[in-house]
Amino acid sequence: MAKDNAATALLERDKRLRADRGTWESQWQSIARYCLPNSASFMEQIMPGQERMRYILDSTAPRALEMFASFLHTLLNSPTSRWIKFGVMGEPELTLDASVREYLELCETKVMNALTSQSADIYSQLHQIYLDLGAFGTGVLYVDVIKQVLRCRTYHLDDCAIDEGEDEFIDTIFRQRRQTKRAALQRFPKLADDRDFQDTSSEAMARVDRYVHAVFPVTDPMAEQLQITKKLALQNPAYYGCWILDSGNEQKIIETGGYQEFPYMVPRWYKARGEIYGRSQAMTAMPDIRMVNRMSDTILRGAEKIVDPPLVIRDGSLMSPVRLHAGGLTFVEGDTEIKTLIPPGTSRIETGNQLLIARQQAIKEAFFTPLFVTPDSPVKTATQVMQEVDERNRALSPMLVRLQAELFSRLTARVFNLLMRAGMLPRPPSSLLGKSMTLEYVSPLIASQKQMEGLSLMRTFEQMGLWSQIDKGFFDWVDTDQVAQLIPLANGASAKIVKTKTQVDAVRAARKEQEAQQQLLMAGPEAAKGAAALMTAGAAVTKANNAG
Repeated sequence: MAKDNAATALLERDKRLRADRGTWESQWQSIARYCLPNSASFMEQIMPGQERMRYILDSTAPRALEMFASFLHTLLNSPTSRWIKFGVMGEPELTLDASVREYLELCETKVMNALTSQSADIYSQLHQIYLDLGAFGTGVLYVDVIKQVLRCRTYHLDDCAIDEGEDEFIDTIFRQRRQTKRAALQRFPKLADDRDFQDTSSEAMARVDRYVHAVFPVTDPMAEQLQITKKLALQNPAYYGCWILDSGNEQKIIETGGYQEFPYMVPRWYKARGEIYGRSQAMTAMPDIRMVNRMSDTILRGAEKIVDPPLVIRDGSLMSPVRLHAGGLTFVEGDTEIKTLIPPGTSRIETGNQLLIARQQAIKEAFFTPLFVTPDSPVKTATQVMQEVDERNRALSPMLVRLQAELFSRLTARVFNLLMRAGMLPRPPSSLLGKSMTLEYVSPLIASQKQMEGLSLMRTFEQMGLWSQIDKGFFDWVDTDQVAQLIPLANGASAKIVKTKTQVDAVRAARKEQEAQQQLLMAGPEAAKGAAALMTAGAAVTKANNAG
């Protein structure tokens, strides 16, 4: 059988990338044991149905991680609201144009409908991403059109080996998948012509092989070893992709393709210098997590001795070793009655509980739980609530910026371009030709940050109002037109309620004309009286002249 040199070279790189992350795997395994037991398969084989909580004596860390993922999901991607909003780069005033606004809002609706469809299932996939970010610091989300439907899938970090490009964004990935020949035939129908797939017996179809999905940029040196068909070359893709069969018999490429955008979103919570994989809160809290489980074991053993203490009994002239375990029997010499033997320190369990509570609180703080959960307290003022929101925003803003760059922007751009190439988006208006679109997130967390702008604006006007009583021209320094546009944005109001500059100018011109007419009408009676008086005076002058 001819050797597939391209497949061999790609699998060698996959092997090298997996070897380079050996130290990460040991750390991930330790974290998964104590924080995310369902994902603890980095360095050990877990059979289906196997009990996975055997290392956990204190559930503070798993529950804190679940709360972190749930609250972060609600704050960033609430299922009850639209969290995608498009704009125009460098020209925000264009979004106030009726045709542009209508096009942008229709695009937002199309993208959200695609992401929230049953096939995409984006919300459950994002929740798993947030769990992986909190535990391992790195998540993997795949977005592509498969069999004419959009699919979003989160993959286990153990299956993926990644590499960075020059811009420090992930641009190369090798994802392995172990599946039966029966499942492989459903995914790759062309394999039916392969000799190894001619045997359709139940035993042969149940055999599991390894398949590797490799995606890398066209500028990568590995691309030269991949034989691209003429059809694929004409598409001028930005990334090459291929599926490789890695079985015991052979290694070969079974499918090739191209991507205009990188189909994998690989967000990282935060990075350390010189590292590719991200770091997480769980890594920061691991000393406390290990300590809590160790303390729980010690406290439980002490409580067990109090509930079922060891005993002292008589046994001739010999003394046996003291048994300190629960229910232990200790034999002593002499006429001694049987009594309980309480080891020193077991009566001070409350001290251990206090230390345990302090370590549990440290774990919760590592996962930002106190920032998400409002503590029991008296009624707070609006200012106190806004201050708490501001503290939460300050704590999460650095990581949120990275998520926007590595997850949300790429996810939205990928879905938008897929829909555009499929002809499912409307034709843009002429005013948008040659313009670049931007993405703005509409989530409770982002909205609260904008509300802080509105609050600062309100405080500014309150203070200026006091000085305006002294100087009537104090507000001459304020551009009220800009304020009128900032207030709806700060409160998250829809762009539909904001008029365009042309509409505002027309309304002001009509108002000015109306005020001028009212002034004429009000001045009319006085002018008529003056004219009558002038006519009367003129008649009197004429009469006097005639009389003279």
